[in-house]
Formats: sequence, structure tokens, C-alpha cells
Amino acid sequence: MMLQGVTKISIAVMCLGSLTVLADETKECYGCSAADLKDSARSWGQSYVTRGRSEELHLIDIKSTKVTTFKVTKEKISRDEKRRGISPRIFLSSARTPNRIVDPMKQLKNHVGYVKQALNPMVIPASVIPESWALLNCGYCDSNVKDYINNHASGEIERVTLTLDHIIRMFGLTQTSIPNNYQIPLESGGYLILELVITNNSMEVRVVKSIDEDNNSVPFDSKNLKGRGMQIRNLDNADRINSHLKRFGLYIPRRKGVTYITDCKNKECK
Repeated sequence: MMLQGVTKISIAVMCLGSLTVLADETKECYGCSAADLKDSARSWGQSYVTRGRSEELHLIDIKSTKVTTFKVTKEKISRDEKRRGISPRIFLSSARTPNRIVDPMKQLKNHVGYVKQALNPMVIPASVIPESWALLNCGYCDSNVKDYINNHASGEIERVTLTLDHIIRMFGLTQTSIPNNYQIPLESGGYLILELVITNNSMEVRVVKSIDEDNNSVPFDSKNLKGRGMQIRNLDNADRINSHLKRFGLYIPRRKGVTYITDCKNKECK
């Protein structure tokens, strides 16, 4: 959760043209929970709302592409109460977000959705990632996956970066990334969980998890492999796993069921 200072926003409906200065109060609240949003609004109310008055606050969460609007009212207190150090209470009520603010965020949300639609039918070919266990000590996998996604969803990603850049300038945001996780199958079996982070000027991909066809989680690091339990349903998968493990002097017995990675004997490691 990240809170940033108040800014007077400059907004235009998403035409990527000149900006119109408006008097709406906004505050950045990156990755905020419902409780965080209310805490942020109350804090803002104590600092910026005159006693006995109400103001609207628009809380911008670029991570979730959402805007939450509160009517923030500061209680009017007497001079005597103020002299005794009594702070006025802050009351919050939900308010409608103006179209001129919500529309750009809706457009951003739609563009993020188009990226998801582009990735949904995607299958990563063996020419990009040979198989799930290739992720073990892999120095090229993240870059290969990033290049593949860029080649097949560049238009959708570019629309997000352009829209995001415009919104960042409109709202004066400091947090500029939209992270999402996607599950994408491998042509050779199993699947990858990817974290795709889009900013206003870049796209980064990180393989979060690799799952093989027998539902085993593939370790990315060769350390502490020994003793790791593996589920084998298909003996061909055991052979594929062993083709990677033997580089580290390890193997799994070639049998179905649950088995464990152990030290390699001369016969198994040939």
C-alpha cells in the first residue's frame, strides 16, 4: 500500500490531447484496501477540509485501475473544544465519481483487459521454452517469454502504456506500474505463471512459477534439490526431469507415484 500527497489534477477525456485544468481534489492510493482508502480520506480531511464543511476526494489506485470517491465532512467544533485540544471528527460517505475522472480510468481498465484477451489463447512453443524443467537454473527463460509476448501482444500492450502515461500526467501519479499474473500453457506440457508488469514506458515479464505435466512445481534454483518429492504419473516425464537433474549429479528413480530426488549413481547418470 502506497499513499501519496494531494494534487490538483488536470484532466481531459481520453483523447490524448491538451489537458483541461479542473479543481477536483485527488490523492494517490496505490494498492490500497478498503480500510486504507478510508484511512487516507480521513487523514486528508483533517488536513484539507475546513471545519463544518464538506469536500469530495477522489482516490486513485492505478494498480487496480479504480477510482474511489468520498464526500469528506469535517465536524464543526466550538472554540472551547478547540482550546481543550479536541480534534473535529471526520465523516465519510460514498460519492459518485465524475465522468471526466472515471472515464479515463475505465479506458485504462479496458486496455488491460485487451492484454488479457490476447494472452488467453496463447501457448508458449517449445522453441521458446523447451519444457517446464528447462526453468531450472535458466538464464534465458524470462527474456524469451518476454520477447514472445511482445511479438504477439505488442499492440495491446502499447495501448496500455500510452493510456497509462496520459493518466499519470493527468493525476500527477508517482506509482506507474500495473502488475498482473497470467497462467499460460507450454506446448510441451505443463504451464507457466507469469507476472506481467506494464508501466508508462515499458513492459517486464517474470516467470513466477513453472508447473510440469505431473503437477510438480519446478524449482528455479539448483540448491536444495536433494530430497525434494516428485509426483510421477508418466515415465516419460521422469526421463525429462532426469535429463535436467543429472547436470547436478542428481536423479529420481524411474517409477510411478511419489518419488524423491537423490544422488545420482553411475548407471542412472549416463
